[in-house]
Amino acid sequence: MAAPEGSPGASPGPAPGAASGGGPAFESVEASLKSHLQGKDYDEVRRILYGRAYPELKIPADARQMAEKGGYEIQGYEISAQPEQLRAPRKVRVACIQNSIVLPTTAPIEEQKNAIHKKVGGMVEAAALAGANIVCLQETFMMPFAFCTRERLPWTEFAESADYGPTIKYFSEANYYMESTLGHPVFQTAFGRIAINICYGRHHPQNWMMFALNGAEIIFNPSATTGDLSEPLWGIEARNAAIANHCFTVAINRVGTEHFPHEFTSGNGLPGITAVEFRAEKHKRF
Repeated sequence: MAAPEGSPGASPGPAPGAASGGGPAFESVEASLKSHLQGKDYDEVRRILYGRAYPELKIPADARQMAEKGGYEIQGYEISAQPEQLRAPRKVRVACIQNSIVLPTTAPIEEQKNAIHKKVGGMVEAAALAGANIVCLQETFMMPFAFCTRERLPWTEFAESADYGPTIKYFSEANYYMESTLGHPVFQTAFGRIAINICYGRHHPQNWMMFALNGAEIIFNPSATTGDLSEPLWGIEARNAAIANHCFTVAINRVGTEHFPHEFTSGNGLPGITAVEFRAEKHKRF
């Protein structure tokens, strides 16, 4: 599910992918293909890009109504696996939620948090109505992606308690890409063995491989990365990982445009900017 820019509750600023000079916004590769190709030509190009066609799931009417009221899309696809002779098939329904922020980054923190929680809470409810067994949210879904402003306040006020202890000291991007001592844990759930390869970890094939070797059947990759930086990469990386490691991968990226009072930099030495655009190509299926 994705909340497109310009929908109720979307953050201010230009729509993701908007053409320079005020032209129409670019919706997605798939939408562009549909508008320019017909019949067998469309089917063949789509097959080359995405593989075989996947049947769409029937979304319950109450879930669609929630999506329409909330101003976001809800879509579902069935991705089958090769039948086995000795094990019965298991059906698992996974929901991937992408959301933009609701209020400007200059609004009071409590108001920003409450607005995002209300928006995402509605999306989770819609996913449940659609029968989702597992719901995955994008990285730092509960706040603007303010890490690279290098500022502690007011962004640390979004911090929430976690079992692994405080994370405020890692708020500098130069520090939070660090090696872990936890290995590559896989979690046994009622719906299969899952692993979480967070954001930057997708760039390293060894991460995906180790999760798979440890028994992961579904590997999630919640991300938050700017459109120009990683839009051509993240979908391909997840698809390659699924092919190479014989497992399912679920990649989610952030959407929306976020404006910050002070310069934003990814630590790459380039001049800072104050508006960060997150784009996630819709309708990707891995």
